[in-house]
Amino acid sequence: ISNIIKKSRWIKNFKINKNYPNQLTIRFEEYTPVALLKKNNKLYIINSNFEITNKTISKGNNLNLLKISGIYKKEEFENKLSEIKKFNISENIKLIKILNLNRIDFYLKNNIYVKLGNYNISLQMKILTKVLDKHKNLKFVDLRNKGRVVIK
Repeated sequence: ISNIIKKSRWIKNFKINKNYPNQLTIRFEEYTPVALLKKNNKLYIINSNFEITNKTISKGNNLNLLKISGIYKKEEFENKLSEIKKFNISENIKLIKILNLNRIDFYLKNNIYVKLGNYNISLQMKILTKVLDKHKNLKFVDLRNKGRVVIK
């Protein structure tokens, strides 16, 4: 039983107890879904350990999860997302595009398109928060170049 359970990408920890004479008790601690990765026209669920699972969902499914596209690298994405999640604005992100050159872009739920550079994510998120507080009706925020913000 434990070999089968260990293969699952959803089981974080488990404990099996034998209650004599004829009963087993199995306790699970599971990972939770955190995002959807678009790959080969399918949406794969990424668990809270940032692993791509073999579980797919249909596009019409109403799971309120962050959507991701691009070349997924677990460690890099986990680090970037953990920095982004430190800011309240992260709750408004609907799609993250993973790009070449260690860059990401994302769309907010109000359809503002944000381009981040390949430097301190925390600094970029602070700047983005200030820009969004100061300016309304934005369509585009470009933070790719350190020390410069382009808005539309």
